[in-house]
Amino acid sequence: MKADIKFDPKSLMQLKDKFKQLRDLSSQELSNELGRFGFDARNKMVQKINVQAVDTGQLKGSINIDVRNKQVRLWSDKKYAPYVEFGTGRKYSGVELDKLGIDRSYSAQFKGKSQDRVHLPARPYFFNSVREELKDLMVRLENRIDKLTKK
Repeated sequence: MKADIKFDPKSLMQLKDKFKQLRDLSSQELSNELGRFGFDARNKMVQKINVQAVDTGQLKGSINIDVRNKQVRLWSDKKYAPYVEFGTGRKYSGVELDKLGIDRSYSAQFKGKSQDRVHLPARPYFFNSVREELKDLMVRLENRIDKLTKK
């Protein structure tokens, strides 16, 4: 499950301003925060899977994280992961993608084409966890920047 996240222009300008301020952060501090974001998002995903459904442990165990070069990659290598996230048939939902500014065409491919398919409800765990942890990351970075700029 991979998707490109798009930001609206206003958010992009705010992010650009923050990155200018981040130059004062050490490379190690930024790497630490990005790593924390990734692991916190993964942990939140696992918690949501526990709450929403009986899981054999395979979906939880399939959530991978890779942190390097100031980049964080999160993904699940289970083919059924998107069907759990978005649901199928008439119960498909792309709401979580809307909240991140990701085009629904990404998730619509998992909806199914036939009306006589199984209709599973969406049980979001992935994108909503990323969105929640992105907010927390931004708060932590803003607090750190505030401390740097008040010196």
